[in-house]
Amino acid sequence: MTKNSLLLAAVALVLASRPRPAVQRESVPFVGCPARVGNGDDQEAPRRPPVIVALDRATAQQLAYYQGAVGAGVLAPRGWHCQVWAGSASSEILVMPAPIDSQGVQSIAGPAVVIASFDGGTSGRFDVAIYGSRLFPRVAAEFVERVKSESLVSARDFERGPYVNDSVRYLDSLTAEYTTPPHATGLGTEGPFSPSADAIRGVAVLCAHGDWSFSILQMRLGPTMRHLEAATLRLNRDAVRRGSC
Repeated sequence: MTKNSLLLAAVALVLASRPRPAVQRESVPFVGCPARVGNGDDQEAPRRPPVIVALDRATAQQLAYYQGAVGAGVLAPRGWHCQVWAGSASSEILVMPAPIDSQGVQSIAGPAVVIASFDGGTSGRFDVAIYGSRLFPRVAAEFVERVKSESLVSARDFERGPYVNDSVRYLDSLTAEYTTPPHATGLGTEGPFSPSADAIRGVAVLCAHGDWSFSILQMRLGPTMRHLEAATLRLNRDAVRRGSC
């Protein structure tokens, strides 16, 4: 064996022997979110026990689980603020560092985590069909044609295709993980996020039975919390997939 080979083998042995954070079952605090439901009715933030997650302790100590009395929950950095909006067609939870106006947020240039869900059995079917045509055109083809045949929305809305700047990775036929790069529009900016110097990462899930539904996670944690991105994305991805149907 050459000296170079010996050196490489020694480096590999040192790297392999480094301790890695132990992934175990850890609890993260539950943070209740106020909700604005229907025509402006307000619901108080719920109180619930901590949530158990499969995560190393150091990362778990930096996260919390946010959820309102209705709609999905989401993991995000601890100490942030949250708000839920829900109606017959859709629901949305927003978590961000600054206090949130219950009337809504028009544009977010900084860090935040959002989950939006759309019900295909209501007027939310238009969003389900539009997202479906963009991300899952083969699976959603029949549903898209059914919604398109109503002629209530321009046919061009169902022919947008994928965003050219996005990176999309399909985990299965109904789940797509994506990244919208800095200073670009894409799936990450379909909603309250505006383009900035940081990428937006997330996951989109189509529920293709019953009335159908669609859920999308959008996440931008910013440069100071980039170390939390991988774990937060993984946990939220799994939660969205479990709760999408």
